Amino acid sequence: MLENNCLSYWYPKVAGLVPTPETLIIRTQLNLEEFVEHYNRKDELLATDFYGKLLRACNRIGYPVFLKTGHFSGKHNWHNTCYLETSDDLLKHVLKITEMSMCTGFGLPTNVWAVRDVLPVTRYFVAEQYGNLPISKEVRAFIRDGEVQCMHPYWPSEVIKQGMTVISSTFDAVYESLCEINENDKKQIDSILASIGPVFKGYWSVDMLKSANGKWYLIDMAAGDLSFHWESCEYKKDIRLLSDAYSFS
Repeated sequence: MLENNCLSYWYPKVAGLVPTPETLIIRTQLNLEEFVEHYNRKDELLATDFYGKLLRACNRIGYPVFLKTGHFSGKHNWHNTCYLETSDDLLKHVLKITEMSMCTGFGLPTNVWAVRDVLPVTRYFVAEQYGNLPISKEVRAFIRDGEVQCMHPYWPSEVIKQGMTVISSTFDAVYESLCEINENDKKQIDSILASIGPVFKGYWSVDMLKSANGKWYLIDMAAGDLSFHWESCEYKKDIRLLSDAYSFS
């Protein structure tokens, strides 16, 4: 199941089919965990073919880039993990993402990496406790055998609040705006889901983000029963307990 969650599995199926951030995939056979466990060896990583490919991919996409493994970005530690502004910090971010991947409930693979374009977004909140993570308009849909089962705002309000140092009196109004989906939004979202539906059998979550210019992009997919699902949804019963260890990657 985990191999299908990898970006290297689902991204080639949707690239060119629906709007997605520009993405370059790099594979490695290196045991990156060794460089975390033996931190004094970290500089050895700089001379590897893997690091060189990552560096070239970042230069090709253009900074800032969004850096992640095939399974994990660590976005709740935004400025120390997935959001990379300069090549000077690449090694540090690779090691931090690797370390956090090791610390998940069951350990996530680090043999596939992706360098992605950072889409411009409208920021509704900034979560300082999550490394100044910008909170923008996103939705998560669940599809089963190509049919849309349900769709929810990506960000529960309590998760945003946990990441903020100060909760302003306007929070509820701004959060309502964050979750609002207008007719044009719905049209674009429906088009994305209709386009990928015939390609994916089984149960999937599909994450989509609205860019600052109003265009929606498919940014992530995962097995539906490994994905966070709102407790209030009638379809929550379809989700296995494993989802709690894998949510908000």
